[in-house]
Amino acid sequence: MSKKRALYQIAKVKYVVDGLSIAEIAMEMDGEVSERTLQRWSAEHGWPEKRGQYLATEDSDRELMQQIKRKLILKALETTDPQVIYALARLEAVMKPGAADRLREIEEREAAARSRGAGLSPETIEEIKRKVLGIE
Repeated sequence: MSKKRALYQIAKVKYVVDGLSIAEIAMEMDGEVSERTLQRWSAEHGWPEKRGQYLATEDSDRELMQQIKRKLILKALETTDPQVIYALARLEAVMKPGAADRLREIEEREAAARSRGAGLSPETIEEIKRKVLGIE
């Protein structure tokens, strides 16, 4: 990919997805692309329309996620199926700001738990007996 094409793609994402203005993009790109060039690219390639489409799609996706969440909540109230509860918890985590970071942390903890093996270790069981149940 040529440097010009790469800069175009970066600028387009900053405008359409990140919602930055042409002036903000020019400042962020630190002189690699002029504001005038960005304005020309925006006009020639319909960036404002693409931003509108992106935002409409994002709103639609968010609405669908809310519908799925409602259905999972209703199902979770009817059952104690751990898969339903897990799906609801994961969906909730993904829908909140910073979800990607939290989801990555959860996946890392789950991977670490799997690598240690399923279940409680004998040491943990003994600690529970002592501290929680009062059994020596």
